[in-house]
Amino acid sequence: MAPTLTDTDKTIYNHRMNKLVSDSVNNVQELKREIFRLRSAVISIVGEDEEGTYRPEFVKEMLRAAAETPEYRFRGKNSFLADLAGV
Repeated sequence: MAPTLTDTDKTIYNHRMNKLVSDSVNNVQELKREIFRLRSAVISIVGEDEEGTYRPEFVKEMLRAAAETPEYRFRGKNSFLADLAGV
């Protein structure tokens, strides 16, 4: 037979569950902030080379373009050169 919970036990259980959920939400928010800071650090490192620092707008545009689905399908060097000649 399963033990029955008193109203006090249920209240304590609900309080602990609410605290657990609240702590989890706070942890997720902190992780999101940390990811944002790490992403900024990576972009600042990637955005530099021997020639100097790339404009942040350029880096953002390139990262956005890299995330998009390509419109061109590479089929080989000959067709690629022919396609370039047609542009």
